[in-house]
Amino acid sequence: MKNQTYAEATKNSPPNKLLRQALEFLSESNKALDIGSGSLRDSLFLKSKGFRELTAIDKEIPKANAEKVNFMHGKIEEFDFPQKEYDIVVAINSLPFLNTKTFESTFPKIIDSLKNSGVLCFTLFGNKDGWNSESKKESMNFHSKSEVLDLLKDFSDIKIFIEEEREGKTINGQEKHWHIFRVVVVK
Repeated sequence: MKNQTYAEATKNSPPNKLLRQALEFLSESNKALDIGSGSLRDSLFLKSKGFRELTAIDKEIPKANAEKVNFMHGKIEEFDFPQKEYDIVVAINSLPFLNTKTFESTFPKIIDSLKNSGVLCFTLFGNKDGWNSESKKESMNFHSKSEVLDLLKDFSDIKIFIEEEREGKTINGQEKHWHIFRVVVVK
């Protein structure tokens, strides 16, 4: 697995468990946005669940299936987020890879892109994550539990909030301490 991209390493994986859980809280299933879509596994899963319009954004072009969704090649922060458009926005394993300033300017746009009663399903890295170092802070962001909860103040309902710390491996097989927040909220 050395030097594989995230998309290559996860292309045959099932849809993310957090996303599967998030579908329980949807009031509508018309439009979805998959931020950092990688291999499109979550996008194609949403398509199979009846979403009529699905937009996927990633900085890497997937090797297959991009024609099955509205794929936008580019950086998350350069996406023109429409207002009150999406029934669900999925950002699993993507938002931590924005630097802090970019995250702070992009996250409110993501929230604004949700319809009322829309669902946001996302992950963030915690401040105890093994990658939280001075060298990574220029390209990533990390949060304390209270900071993540503060990000959720504009949501009507926190459906899933899991803070996880564990030892494990990266997608390329390197040992790492993980500190992750897994979140599903309703606007």
